[in-house]
Amino acid sequence: ALVWDNDLTGPFGLIAEYSLLKEHEVEKMFPLQTSGLPPSNVQNIIFIARPRLKLMDLIAQNLLQEEQKGGFRKEYHIIFVPRKSLLCEKRLKDLGVYGTLANIEEFSLSLIPFDYDLMSMEMDNSFKECYLENDFTSMHYAAQSLMTLQTLYGVIPNICGKGDCAK
Repeated sequence: ALVWDNDLTGPFGLIAEYSLLKEHEVEKMFPLQTSGLPPSNVQNIIFIARPRLKLMDLIAQNLLQEEQKGGFRKEYHIIFVPRKSLLCEKRLKDLGVYGTLANIEEFSLSLIPFDYDLMSMEMDNSFKECYLENDFTSMHYAAQSLMTLQTLYGVIPNICGKGDCAK
């Protein structure tokens, strides 16, 4: 079963549709929420989430609820998009659920191709994060994606930016 961070549903839907996941034996898909996971008889539960502390609290809450339900042994995995965070791993340890996780991985999702001449990062919260929360992590992801493009296709001769985050 896959458990999605709601903000990732759109970008992942552009890459892998539900029918494709079904072909690869994904039996159930659930949104990550405070009410916990619906009852299911799957053995592996994979959480796909951005590296945010509030999401780690939700994942820990879901894991603790699943452990209280009992039943047969399940394996839990987390895939961070676009990369792991030591703070998130520490939060999971502090909440006492880190040991119940079989795997902690990362999926480096950066640029999503829509057409032969159009790519997007699908980071719709980046303006809010940069200007309201003073978190410039999304700018790091944008710069890293530009560097990847340059590595693959050569140096981009002119890169222009506007505003405080352009530097």
